[in-house]
Amino acid sequence: MPLYIVRWPSFNVSLVKARNEDELVDLLDEVADPAGCRWAVYRGPVWIDLDLPLDVQWDETKGERSPRTKDDAKVTGVEKLHDDHVPYEVSIGGGDTGVDMREAVTRCAFPNIQRVFDEREDEVPELAALRAAVKAELRELVQYTWRAAQVDRRSDPEAVLLRMLGLTAAPPWMKALMKQEQDDAE
Repeated sequence: MPLYIVRWPSFNVSLVKARNEDELVDLLDEVADPAGCRWAVYRGPVWIDLDLPLDVQWDETKGERSPRTKDDAKVTGVEKLHDDHVPYEVSIGGGDTGVDMREAVTRCAFPNIQRVFDEREDEVPELAALRAAVKAELRELVQYTWRAAQVDRRSDPEAVLLRMLGLTAAPPWMKALMKQEQDDAE
């Protein structure tokens, strides 16, 4: 089953596993309008850390390398588990694999931004160059707002349904339903 890298119209990226593009569109539709997204199969390195927001502090009366028991630990942050129902903090892992993943994801989702970093290699890029790259990355968001405006101008039944669902293009399930209704009408 492929892993897709999904660039949302804004500056968000998701990694989503789906059997095919139709299933991917259905999965994306659970969250927002998939018509504003750009995606590709991701074959790069993967290392994702899921951390519970807990902090452990050890009883300092024992030596640093002394054996410890669970009674020697004071754990804070449990309230977050209670209040937010296991709120993982998600991050890209460390080491070379994490760095490689960060670059591969950025290269795919935000190529203009990655190009600025590639050009500067180990140096910090100029802020003006980064601002220009970020502005170039607005293309997806601008295109999405244009598509939304086009749907808003239409009055046909498909456009009415799209507006009700908060979509700018019909997902596969909607296309199949519309085709079935058309076939039934004929």
